[in-house]
Amino acid sequence: MAASKTIDEVVFPILAFYGKEMLVYREPRELLETTRAALKGGLFDGLKICASDGRRFVVTGARKVRGIGAFGGWNVFLNQRIEVDLDVQSSSPDWDEEELRKLVARELRGWSGWKSRGDFPELVKGVRDARGIGELVSFLARVV
Repeated sequence: MAASKTIDEVVFPILAFYGKEMLVYREPRELLETTRAALKGGLFDGLKICASDGRRFVVTGARKVRGIGAFGGWNVFLNQRIEVDLDVQSSSPDWDEEELRKLVARELRGWSGWKSRGDFPELVKGVRDARGIGELVSFLARVV
């Protein structure tokens, strides 16, 4: 692993893999705004990131910066909307296009929510037909 980096060095949009779940973030703000419960629950622990340029990153640390919104981000459910600061490290090797395509395809097949979309066949075709990692990530950022 390389030296610690900031999220500013990650090219968005990104795909993020948490366990067996795939998340798509179009811009840093989407990634850096979450809830206190999600942070405590380990949402960022070991999060693997595929940047649009194909570089691989791993989140090595996350901490609350501040509450977001009225009342310091607290809601009636006693959960707080927060901004986080992330420590990320670049990880070698960069993502392999076929490895990423298989990971995305497994995610699409594995969660019934994807299949319930009216455009599931087009979604699968778009993943299959994407030329390169940048195009694959950008396609998913547009349609998800």
